[in-house]
Amino acid sequence: PRVTGHVVYRAVVEKADFPEDLRWNAASLWAGPKCHLVHYPLRGGEQYNVVVTFHSRQPEQWGVTDGSKEEVESYFQGICPRARQLIELPKTWKRWATADREPIDTWVFGRATLLGDAAHPTTQYMAQGACMAMEDAVTLGEALRVCDKDWDAALQLYQQSRVTRTARIVLSGREMGRLYHAVGVERLVRNSLWKGRSQERFYDAMEWLYSWRVENCLDSTPAPA
Repeated sequence: PRVTGHVVYRAVVEKADFPEDLRWNAASLWAGPKCHLVHYPLRGGEQYNVVVTFHSRQPEQWGVTDGSKEEVESYFQGICPRARQLIELPKTWKRWATADREPIDTWVFGRATLLGDAAHPTTQYMAQGACMAMEDAVTLGEALRVCDKDWDAALQLYQQSRVTRTARIVLSGREMGRLYHAVGVERLVRNSLWKGRSQERFYDAMEWLYSWRVENCLDSTPAPA
């Protein structure tokens, strides 16, 4: 694995404890230099997930541990008060030191194949880790059906159908992390581009990601950017 140096903290906050003016029915992101914060409703708005990410100042090893409120606050001292109140809410945090891996083009080894994170571990920036594993499983099932249980042919078809898409997720995740955490002039360029972009253009930019359909899952032609 490639340890990214990016650390993710996650916590769940009850609705009663969540700021009323931030109870938005949407995933909301606050971006800053080398850090960002995300929050969104759970369980029909009865709870809110709070997720913060920052570039660690120390060497990291992949893993999940209990988090430290003091560490979170030390990385978000300069953020605006409205966003800062969110990191003061959780009573406990879970801490993830994240990792991904360079994309590979061989998943099949004899009668065995890789699937999900075993094939394409990725960062959280595209929010697609579990989704890609489910797509893999569906595609493998479809390949077995189409190949009439010819395992060798099915595994090759599965691999051919999934490598490009999942590699794009991994590489796009890295770029999204760079955009979220931009500093200096790069941050100014990002802000200028995003400020003038319509909601429809944001949706269009993600069409390749969300237009995946079971009936087309064995088509290995990459979707346009």
